[in-house]
Amino acid sequence: MSSYLEYKVKTNQNYTTIGISYHRQLGLLAILSNTENDEAQILICDELGEDLDNSGPNICKGHITSFCWHPTQRTLAIGTNSGQIYIWNGGLITALDSVHEETIVFSKWSSLGGCLVTGDQTGIIIGWKSDSRGLLKMSFKSNIGANLTNNISFRAGKAATDISNLAKMAVAGDQSALDIFSSWRPRTTTSHGPQTVTSDNITFYCATVSELYYFDEDGEFSIVLLPKSVILRILCHDSKDVCILVCKDLTVAYYKCNKNGSLSEVSKVKLNGLKEDLCIIWAGPSLLACTTNDVSIRFWDIESGNSYVLTAPISYTSSFPKQTFVNISYSVEKGLLCGATNVGNIIIWRFEEETVDQWNIHGSCKISDTIKYCIWSPLNLAVHAMNGIYILHEHSLLASYKEDVAIVQTSANDLNVFYPSINESFSFNSNLQVIGLALNKEHICLWNGKLISVYKIQSKEIPAVVGTFNCDVQDACIFDRIVIVAENCGKLQIRTFQGTIKQTLDVEAPIVCLTLNTCYLAAITLSGVVHIWDLNRREAKLMCKPKDITLNIDDYGEAIQLRLNSNGTKVSFTAANLNLVPMPRLYVWDRDLDTIYVKHFEKGLDVDEIQYNDTRFIVSHYWDTNEPNLLFCEAKSIEKTENQLLRPSLYTLSNKQKKKKMIGSSVILSMFFIEQKGLKIQDIIHCPDQFCAILGLDAPYYITLCKHNTNTKTRVKRNLMKEFEGIEDCNSDIRAAIINFGYNLCLGDLDLAFNFITNIKSPAVWTSLAKMCVKTKRLDVAEICLGHMNDCRGLAILRSINTEPELAARVACLAVHLGMYDEAEELYKCCNRYDLLNRFYRARNQITASLDVAETKDRIHLRNTYYNVGRNLENKGDVAGAAAMYCKSETHSLTIPKMLLDDPVTLENYIIKNKNVLLLKWWAQYLEGNGDMDGAIKYYQQANDDLSTVRILCYLGHVEQAAQICMNTSNKAACCHLARSYEMQGLYEDAIKMYVDATAYVNAIRLCKEQFFDNHLWNIALLADDREKLGVAEYFEEISPDKSVILYHQAGYLHKAIDLAFRYKNYDAIVTMSQELNIEDDSSLLLKCSNFFMSQGHYDNAVNLLAMANKFEEAVEQCQEHKVIITEALGDRLTPPSDHVKRTVILEKLADCALMQANYHIAAKKFTQAGQKIKAMKALLKSGDTEKIIFYANVSRQHEIYIMAANYLQTLDWQEHPEFLKTIVSFYTKGKAPHLLANFYISCAQPIQGIYEKK
Repeated sequence: MSSYLEYKVKTNQNYTTIGISYHRQLGLLAILSNTENDEAQILICDELGEDLDNSGPNICKGHITSFCWHPTQRTLAIGTNSGQIYIWNGGLITALDSVHEETIVFSKWSSLGGCLVTGDQTGIIIGWKSDSRGLLKMSFKSNIGANLTNNISFRAGKAATDISNLAKMAVAGDQSALDIFSSWRPRTTTSHGPQTVTSDNITFYCATVSELYYFDEDGEFSIVLLPKSVILRILCHDSKDVCILVCKDLTVAYYKCNKNGSLSEVSKVKLNGLKEDLCIIWAGPSLLACTTNDVSIRFWDIESGNSYVLTAPISYTSSFPKQTFVNISYSVEKGLLCGATNVGNIIIWRFEEETVDQWNIHGSCKISDTIKYCIWSPLNLAVHAMNGIYILHEHSLLASYKEDVAIVQTSANDLNVFYPSINESFSFNSNLQVIGLALNKEHICLWNGKLISVYKIQSKEIPAVVGTFNCDVQDACIFDRIVIVAENCGKLQIRTFQGTIKQTLDVEAPIVCLTLNTCYLAAITLSGVVHIWDLNRREAKLMCKPKDITLNIDDYGEAIQLRLNSNGTKVSFTAANLNLVPMPRLYVWDRDLDTIYVKHFEKGLDVDEIQYNDTRFIVSHYWDTNEPNLLFCEAKSIEKTENQLLRPSLYTLSNKQKKKKMIGSSVILSMFFIEQKGLKIQDIIHCPDQFCAILGLDAPYYITLCKHNTNTKTRVKRNLMKEFEGIEDCNSDIRAAIINFGYNLCLGDLDLAFNFITNIKSPAVWTSLAKMCVKTKRLDVAEICLGHMNDCRGLAILRSINTEPELAARVACLAVHLGMYDEAEELYKCCNRYDLLNRFYRARNQITASLDVAETKDRIHLRNTYYNVGRNLENKGDVAGAAAMYCKSETHSLTIPKMLLDDPVTLENYIIKNKNVLLLKWWAQYLEGNGDMDGAIKYYQQANDDLSTVRILCYLGHVEQAAQICMNTSNKAACCHLARSYEMQGLYEDAIKMYVDATAYVNAIRLCKEQFFDNHLWNIALLADDREKLGVAEYFEEISPDKSVILYHQAGYLHKAIDLAFRYKNYDAIVTMSQELNIEDDSSLLLKCSNFFMSQGHYDNAVNLLAMANKFEEAVEQCQEHKVIITEALGDRLTPPSDHVKRTVILEKLADCALMQANYHIAAKKFTQAGQKIKAMKALLKSGDTEKIIFYANVSRQHEIYIMAANYLQTLDWQEHPEFLKTIVSFYTKGKAPHLLANFYISCAQPIQGIYEKK
């Protein structure tokens, strides 16, 4: 929460102040007053209300009735009651050649200042534009002929590109980085504010008492609305082309502006119960805010239609006098909303971005005056009150720590002094509006910018002033009995407490940062030069040549914070870049080596494999007061949403367009400076919610500023470093030894680290060192420490965890043993050992965390986790919660009955309520065991356990009910049990039926055989499996051979079936089954079936079976003898394998048989396989297949075949087919038959000769 310092502007009390106005960009404050002599005074001040140099009061004639700043230039337009228009442009006031003769009711600049519009009460409206020399000239003049009110509003211009931030968009979060450093703003002159360029729109709306007018660029006007009530306010949005009208009847209407200026109503609301003098403003892209009749503010989102009320804290709701908000004002640049009450209270809210209707109090103050209204500048808030003008300057409350004394500012004048070591504190009032402080063990130095006061402090006593002097101070330090003052003019002087200048230190530029540690003073100038002085002399002496850090840092813009180590050899600083945006880096200048080291935090932190990926900014850092290599830093992160936008140029947030959400989270980094290597992070300390800031480091403690849990007050807390837990009262030697041990452990020099602790005997010290080994992950060193601690259990744990593959997991086990639970948790997470993390949470009784890990990361142990959580809840007596966990772990059928066994009534109610099948069945078994058969049947039925229900019914003799259940459910197990019951009662047919329904064919077949139910047996056997069919087939062999053959066949015993069919001459069955025979069957069976088919005259079937039995020769003979047609498939089956002895003979016989049947192609194929190509060619010649004859001749490549093919082709009509002619010539040539070729040529020539002779 920020504090606001109050400055009252010096004004002439004889004048009546009629208004104030802040320039939106330049921060100039205009105070306008009227005198009794019909004159007006214009006073121009800076942001803090000081008169500008050479800018005294400006006087103009007449009383001021309107005024307006130019949006970008140092130009103020002023209208008077005489109709005169005056312009102040940084010098004297000049009057325009105005044609107004009556009181000016409004003067308004367009959004970019391209046009000034003035209007008087008679209805004359004039537009003014600048000429080439920058002078305002009349652009148009219009007269609406009616009395104007002071309401005018320009339409929004068309948005263009944010040109000032195009370069910055590559670095997300520039403005948020500035917000993190709340107490720092750059001294270098530059503009950080967003500058969104829009096209200037000089069209506007203005109103009379009963009409709303629209003016275009040329001054042409038209009436666009005739409201039913007087218009009080016209609010056009700065970026959206919409308009809000507030009327006297308290209606608020929302319109969209059309291209021609006409208005289209979107919505309208009635503000019932409010007064006419309400204040209504824009407070967001689509958010309107208005005052009410109390200390609350009503908001209305025009886009969504939602509304809500923001109420001030209860302390402001006094009944007498009743407080109400008289004015509200919104800062576009800061996103702050200010509400001022009628009794002088001012409350400032900042919009919280998590939810649309959440505002948090940013600050508050009280002015002892009656407030009229407030206005914002880019940095400050100006308050126009009845008796004066007040400037409220935001100021971050200060805090500092030195030599076991801490001081905290609680308000502008009040401070608290703390002694953390003895936990004492006291408060005092300084009578100064403190903007800076410094202290040492005995004195406090306070200043307000113009005055420095030095106080002597003693415990519980009001500080006494020992010196006060005037000085234009920027920063100061206090050492012994001197004050080192950096003045705004650029001087750096050493003064006494009374202000006497003892020495002036030479610096080449104004001081930006000043710091003091022990007796060493360091300063960094605006030009980036570092100076170091030793104050432990009569006069301050430079310790080295000044260092120009800009030569080593390319992107250096300006220093933010400067710190010095205890011996003056290391200077650390944070800085902003050339754009004056803070950089997430920490620089250290090693004075001895004249080297600047840098630690980057752009990509977060990486400490011993633990990743923190968010960017961190070093907000503050401190070196230890004794150890020169130890420093602590506060690092704050910026977590970004996916919509990475820069700070909005107009308003903070809307429902549909949210700006980037920045959430700062702080950690404290413990770091060592390693010689020639730079900074190394030793430890990361997570800050609690109450943490505010780190104030200093004095090992073994670091000092922080924290909030109380119950209120917003702060307190100074002394925090023990983890290395010193249990040994906080150690002497300086042990403290140095432990720090040097940690330093060398970070350096990796184990031998040197042990040299510092060889003489230590205290187990507490060794425990502390063992904890340091957890941070550095040095288990070998930890083993030595545990040995010195005589910790046998710890040593056993170290040896038992060697099987874990991850080093971090092994270190985490050691951390758990040493009680370092937070470190163990982080280590388990960084190595992704969520199974061990789950076990760790369970051991720590962190049930919620354990379940979360199991459900998201360690699902393989999810059921086990549910079970263990259930046991934990059971031990606590939470029966319902334990039962729910047992159900999730799927162990409820065992664990819940066991848990509730001693309370049968509760157990039964639980089982009835949950309807779990396993539990219902278990309860039925429990009742059955206790003899409650009816209850058992009831719960068996609810559990759908038909078998158990039928079993009990049969036991009770209710066979009919059991049969009905079997018939309805078709439960096989139940049917089988009922069948056994029928069998025991001698109801064999019913038993057989139930056995069949239960598919218990073995029992059904057994019972049929025993009772000689052959008909039933046959039907059941057809349904049964092969094994049962085989048994029944054997049973039917003598009784019914036909059935036996079928059953053997269906059971897969084909040979047995065929043998039985031959035995009983069942020829139909033989024919059917023989079709299933193949080459793998027994050859004797194949021959037997073949002979059977031959005896029956089925020679084709017989030949097939002979071929399967490899009786190729007999099969061919059967083909020849009985003229069995040889098909392609049969020919292939009758072809012997290549190793057959009579293969060639059989093939020739097979070919001859095919030739006899005129199957010339098959014959040719078989002759070819037998090697008789000439016979094959002869067979083809008989077929007359010319194409195959030519192909076969080409493939065979034998002279005789070529000649045979050529002779064949001569028999064709080769004269009509020239290709035959060529083939014949080719074949005779290849066949080496020239005489035949000559004869062919002669035959070719004879027809030609005959034709010639005829001619």
